[in-house]
Amino acid sequence: MKTVTLFPLCCAVFSVNAIAQNEDFSQSKLRYDNCIYKENIKSVVLENNNEQLSYPFIALNSEEVVRLDFDDLDGGYKNYTYGVVQCNADWTPSTLSTVQYINGFWENPLNSYAYSLNTLQNYTHYAFVIPNENTKITKSGNYLLMVYEDFDKENIVLTRRFVVYENLVAVDAHIKKATILSDSRFRHEIDFSINTKGFKIDNPFTEVNIAIMQNGRWDNACKGLQPLFVQDNLLIYDYEDKNTFMAGNEFRHFDFRSIRFLSDRIQKLETEYNGYNVYLFPDERRSSLRYQTMADINGQFYISMQEANDDAVEPDYARIFFRLKSDKISQPGELYVFGALTDWQCTPEFLMTYNEDEKQYEASALLKQGWYDYEYVFVSEKDSIGFADESIVEGSHTQTGQNYTLFVYHREAGQYYDRVIAARFLNSLRDF
Repeated sequence: MKTVTLFPLCCAVFSVNAIAQNEDFSQSKLRYDNCIYKENIKSVVLENNNEQLSYPFIALNSEEVVRLDFDDLDGGYKNYTYGVVQCNADWTPSTLSTVQYINGFWENPLNSYAYSLNTLQNYTHYAFVIPNENTKITKSGNYLLMVYEDFDKENIVLTRRFVVYENLVAVDAHIKKATILSDSRFRHEIDFSINTKGFKIDNPFTEVNIAIMQNGRWDNACKGLQPLFVQDNLLIYDYEDKNTFMAGNEFRHFDFRSIRFLSDRIQKLETEYNGYNVYLFPDERRSSLRYQTMADINGQFYISMQEANDDAVEPDYARIFFRLKSDKISQPGELYVFGALTDWQCTPEFLMTYNEDEKQYEASALLKQGWYDYEYVFVSEKDSIGFADESIVEGSHTQTGQNYTLFVYHREAGQYYDRVIAARFLNSLRDF
């Protein structure tokens, strides 16, 4: 048996359970998180429309917009509607009325759709951008985008988080190996300072809130940090433990942009009357291996078909079979396929079962053609918040390239919402 190495979790995190409730389609209660509420909804992507594989973060009063794409596998046309809710820094709804943060209409019909073309799996593709001519966002902050059916907010289809930010203070930040010696080979530390010159902050310990995200994820975001030192206009956050992340490993990937040939990481492709089955080459555990450089897209995915003219409606769906060659993990818990393809959540669709005969973990999921990054994470039964630990299977190395986003929230006395007064984007390969 291989030795299982456990790494401590040092970063304070949002109280977001890694065990998602997306799979409970019988419950449509609104959750202020990235959720899918209907089993017929697939391939949900929300990103800054300026760049593929970007995160849904846009500057206030700019030309930037976020674009939402999703498929309805039921096909046909449905009367979908979307709305936007402003949230506090902790993703609870703010007390502002819609007219205080939106210029225009809060609720709009989703009229942009197209039917799939020459696919075995029929679907209808929906897409729109926001802000748009009907809905202008007038304040920075956290926002929840809601899509629901027949103007019925109880019949919710999906929700997605996005952030609108301002650049009112300057943030100086860099990434390094964790200062604590025992973590120095496994964790990234993000040290930063905020220069508030020209922006009035009476009490930085009560008015300023911080969120640091890794690869656009909210499940392991750091928050609750207060300045360690205050020097005139400079707020200094130079911690040794509270501002660290597991560095992880470069993501695994597979290329399913073609159904005509076996592309990268695909071992076998089967065609049936109602769809495709795609078997990936079996993966191996990497927790005891040395770090190896590998190009990845930091856990993201993008929809694409090599033979298509329109990547929205021509790519087909296939059942993807994942296999991980490994002895069974001895400690109680469950193993999942994980990444943006799972909304960075552990869902039953991506839960792996152990095949004793083949000595491997197995899972399968229905996915649209494209390029996908993924990894394997373990959730221990002992962990009350369902922390998704990649180190047990993937290992963790400070050489790993990861994206980080740092948001600065501000709420002065008497204010009823949290502004986002700065955003800083980092990469551990560039800013180390």
